[in-house]
Formats: sequence, C-alpha cells, structure tokens
Amino acid sequence: MMSFFFGKAIIETTTTIDRFLKKFWDWSRQKISSMKSRLPFSKNYSNNTKRSISSLLQIDETPSLGRYLGFLLKVGKLPLREFTFILDKVNTLRGWKASCLSLAARKVLIQSTSSAIPNCYCQFIVLPKIICSKIDQVNLAFLWGSTSTKKKMHLVNWDQVTSSKAKGGLGLRQT
Repeated sequence: MMSFFFGKAIIETTTTIDRFLKKFWDWSRQKISSMKSRLPFSKNYSNNTKRSISSLLQIDETPSLGRYLGFLLKVGKLPLREFTFILDKVNTLRGWKASCLSLAARKVLIQSTSSAIPNCYCQFIVLPKIICSKIDQVNLAFLWGSTSTKKKMHLVNWDQVTSSKAKGGLGLRQT
C-alpha cells in the first residue's frame, strides 16, 4: 500500500503527521516502516530544517520518491525525457497498417488507444505542450494513413477533426 502525506515543512505540521501515524499504529497495529518511507523536500528548506524534521519522523530524506505509474515522483518540474514512455505507447499506432483500415476503423483505434493513454496520465499530472503536440501529430498521421516514408494529404484540418460530431467533426479529443 502506498500513501502520501503533504504538508509545509515546519515542526508543527511534522508533529501533527507524527501523531497521526502513531494513532494509525495504535488503531491498526500496522507500524510504518521507516526503511520503506521517504521524505522529500523542496530546495527552499535549509539542511538544518530537513535534519530536524527527518529525525522527528525517523524517516530518511530523499531527493526522489521513485516511480509511480511510470512517472518519476519528485518535487518540481519533470524533465521532458520522463514523458517519452507515453510517446512510445502512442507510437504503437504506427504498427498498424493504416492502409488496410477504413477511416472509421482508424478513428476508433485512435479513440480507444492513443487518446486513452494520455488521459490516464493526465489524471494526476499535466503533460507538457510539446508532448501533447507530438501525440496529436501521431494521431493525425495515422488518421490520414501517412507513414514515415509516405505522406498523405490531410483532407480536413485537425481542429475540425477534433471538434464535436454536432459541429461536423469526428469527435476525437485533442490532447
């Protein structure tokens, strides 16, 4: 089981979290493992504050919490390389032979795979605009049957494709 506690790195907040963890142990008889627990801080806190909070909670300080659902859990902005696995998943569309599928089949495939993948991760993290743009490029190329060697003419603007069916679009979601 994984739990996250967020708070301002001050002694009062730390004392409250410590009391909460002790009540949890009293109630459930499940002790918090300090070996498996991590305590990240932002760069704004002094080493003295970090040490005192770490010793009060008896949890080691760490620069990173590891990964969760493929993402690096850390304080601050994630580098672009941390989002490449999403592009790799979306690029699996290229494995399908678009010329063997109708436009409707390609649309359904984009909706069920390529659009669903980023939506899953967008529930807890904001994707950078450049990653969203690359995902849309892959979807657009697949929809019109373009490959890396052969470019097909796009019959309709991407904004029109991503507009609702009521407005004459295909109802695909823009990333």
